[in-house]
Amino acid sequence: MHGTSWHLLAQPKAGWPDQPPQPWLLRGILALLVLLVTSATFWLTRLLLKDRQMQQWFSALFELAPVGIALFDAENNKLLQANPSLKSILGDHPRSLAFFNRTFDEHGDPIIEFEGVTQTLARSEKLTGRQSLVKDSTGSLKPIMLHGLKLITTDGKPVVWLIVEDVSAQKNAERLKNQFTSTVSHKLRTPLTSISGALGLLANEAAGTLPDSALRLTRIAHRNSEQLTYLVNDLLDIEKLIAGKMTLEMKTLQVSDVVRECVENIGNYASEHQVTVDIRQLAGVKVTADKRRLMQALNNLLSNAIKFSPEHSDVHVYTEREGRKVRILVQDFGKGIPPEFESLVFEKFAQAETDGRYSKAGTGLGLAITRELMLKMHGAVGFISRPGHGATFWLELTEVEQTTSASSDDEGPGKT
Repeated sequence: MHGTSWHLLAQPKAGWPDQPPQPWLLRGILALLVLLVTSATFWLTRLLLKDRQMQQWFSALFELAPVGIALFDAENNKLLQANPSLKSILGDHPRSLAFFNRTFDEHGDPIIEFEGVTQTLARSEKLTGRQSLVKDSTGSLKPIMLHGLKLITTDGKPVVWLIVEDVSAQKNAERLKNQFTSTVSHKLRTPLTSISGALGLLANEAAGTLPDSALRLTRIAHRNSEQLTYLVNDLLDIEKLIAGKMTLEMKTLQVSDVVRECVENIGNYASEHQVTVDIRQLAGVKVTADKRRLMQALNNLLSNAIKFSPEHSDVHVYTEREGRKVRILVQDFGKGIPPEFESLVFEKFAQAETDGRYSKAGTGLGLAITRELMLKMHGAVGFISRPGHGATFWLELTEVEQTTSASSDDEGPGKT
């Protein structure tokens, strides 16, 4: 109708919502979602790029490493991947890797035994610093240093990482060094024996009375020549032991007799250092050993105990038994072994230091020779020490036969 205004209203049957969403809230939620998606995409992209970069770095390290690196399928003993250094050691594209353990028979002849990769790590998840032999592309045996690690993949399959270091050059250099040491030692032994003998006669005035000043110098020269003779003999002994060339005369020995003879022989040395060697309880047991070499090993322990004991102190010598094992123990009451030196006690030329200086004179070979001698006689050597409370070294061998009664077997104490 003319002059009339009309209003049209429309709404859903259920009616309008009580509180409809505000436009600014919808925009905020949408912006937050966009921000989250953008951040996740950026983070994932950076992670993928970083992972790719790490793969490139490890790939370069794998290819350029100076030692051989190989990845093996432990189930099938199959080589999965090898770097160029491993191929240079074993030849191009080695399919498998076989190791050989070199041992020695009773005559010192080498025995080579086969051992596969999976068997190498069958008893342990890790292998560190193991020396072995491996066949190269020509079939020749090559000395190597082996490190290994067994892992389980995400699908449950075992794989083995191996690092193989060719130590042929080091072994050759060591062989040449040992040959040189042996040659020099043999060349020195004969003239040293003559010099020491002559100086000994002069020092004892067998050739006539000497002036006091000349006698003093002669005795100093005699002591030094004897020390040099000991060094030459130690060098020859350790060289023979390492090379497996030392022959032993294994016989049944009475332990108490060996101990008493050693203590008696070292009496003068103990008197010079004003130390008393006290023989405690000795078991009347018998062992199988080379008498000369067993006495050498025990003498090394006794001389060390005397050397590192304070003046007017005692060194105790006694035996202990556990089952068929018998130990000869030498106990001193010196300063003991520093904790940082304990792992080096039986190494060649190792000597503990006190206040930045070597505390006592010596060759540093005595305990290394003792360890090799005891291993050669199927025995063992070890020690217990507390800094400031002395040290107790022991030699362990297996008893030949059981004794009838402990009361009749044990011998009383004695002193020298």
